[in-house]
Amino acid sequence: MVFFYKRQPDTRTDVLVKVGPATYGRHPWSVQLVYGGRDVTPVDGDDLGVRAEELARVLREPLARALSQGDHGEHLAAIEVFLPRKLFDLPVDEWQLLPGPAGAGAGEGDEDDEDDDFVDERALPLGMRRTVVVREVRRNGLPPSPEWRRRWKGVRRGPLAHQTLHGRPAAEGHPPGAGAGGKYPYYGALSAMSDASVPVYCGPVGSGEGYAAMRDALRSGHSVVLWRRDQHDHGECGDFHRQAAALLGLAGHADGLHGPIRDLRIRLADPDTARAHGLRGKIAVLFDPPDRSPYGTESMRPPPLAAPGG
Repeated sequence: MVFFYKRQPDTRTDVLVKVGPATYGRHPWSVQLVYGGRDVTPVDGDDLGVRAEELARVLREPLARALSQGDHGEHLAAIEVFLPRKLFDLPVDEWQLLPGPAGAGAGEGDEDDEDDDFVDERALPLGMRRTVVVREVRRNGLPPSPEWRRRWKGVRRGPLAHQTLHGRPAAEGHPPGAGAGGKYPYYGALSAMSDASVPVYCGPVGSGEGYAAMRDALRSGHSVVLWRRDQHDHGECGDFHRQAAALLGLAGHADGLHGPIRDLRIRLADPDTARAHGLRGKIAVLFDPPDRSPYGTESMRPPPLAAPGG
């Protein structure tokens, strides 16, 4: 069923994508509109789910439909993606709303093709145009902890401070075999960080050390974390941490992050620009405030007004 609603003036509408933990290898998913920061309107979903590698294809059409309703006036809808931690490296910021030409690869086709001159912003990767952030799907089904509330207040106030997710000096990166032992290997260092600290990790967090460190970051209440979700040479980590520290300094506080991150994604998309400025990696962002509705558990309800084409 497709819902339509009539927007009230000056009300922000954003898009919420929820992907649940896998059952028999399939992830349930839903796409919703978040209206005024509170009311949630369903757009589409599938409780049976799909495999992780199918999510980009399956979500393209419902996501495009939701964004077409969320965009209005000068407002460009943001995308909040609730994921289980094992999918935190999902490249949602690189997804596109338009499928590529069937059978065409990079560089194929006639350079004089008139279609090359057609401008359609939907062909841009989502993160180059919009705010795209990750949130933790299970954490948001629980009442916020005092640590989570306190740290969110700290990053909202700023100034943001760069720290490492694993607690070691940034220059050490995460060489093969790195990682602390024990049941809570990173919890102590992450708990000792100041409330305005943003942990940064030079590598994916869907497995291994990054996965364990992200778990302890959530346990200790961190609501903003940056990481590099693509594979890379260990020697690039120094540049990545310098880049992250500069970004946090430019942002100043949590709400100031979105513009600099979008700008960084644009510059990273061009290899020449990235190389000229020493930019590294595919940056991902956990931006998970505790003071929003618990979208993971609240009941979905239809909008107050229903009018076709409203």
